[in-house]
Amino acid sequence: YISKTFNIKIDNRWKVFIHYYTEDKTLGMVEFMYTIDKINTNKCIIFNLENGTANTVYYKYLDSKVNEEDLSNRIKLFESKYTQEKKKLKNDEKFLEEKTNYTYYYSVNKLVYSYNLFFSYGEHNVINNDYGTECIIDNNGNVLKK
Repeated sequence: YISKTFNIKIDNRWKVFIHYYTEDKTLGMVEFMYTIDKINTNKCIIFNLENGTANTVYYKYLDSKVNEEDLSNRIKLFESKYTQEKKKLKNDEKFLEEKTNYTYYYSVNKLVYSYNLFFSYGEHNVINNDYGTECIIDNNGNVLKK
């Protein structure tokens, strides 16, 4: 369907996510999201599923283009200039995971870096992901100042 309708070949540059809204998996969606190396984008195709059948198709920015090599080079420059600050956990805090994401938004021509640290704390192991960073990377690999 994607090949015929949009003239797009789904290859390893497209991440596929399947989300179900119900336990019996009768309602959900399949999302194809375009990636550039380690950069997620907002270029995507989404199929709504009902009883195993795609009943609606949504898509965004399929005709949009960007210099992909330039984006990869911007990340390399950014990573050579900046080091992510780390948090020293308190005695009752337990490290769970950290996530680093790069996302390119075609609609506004922005490359965004985001970092989140996930840890639990306290008697009930409450999960906290409040510690993080988000910034826009400019064309020279610098953090864009507001």
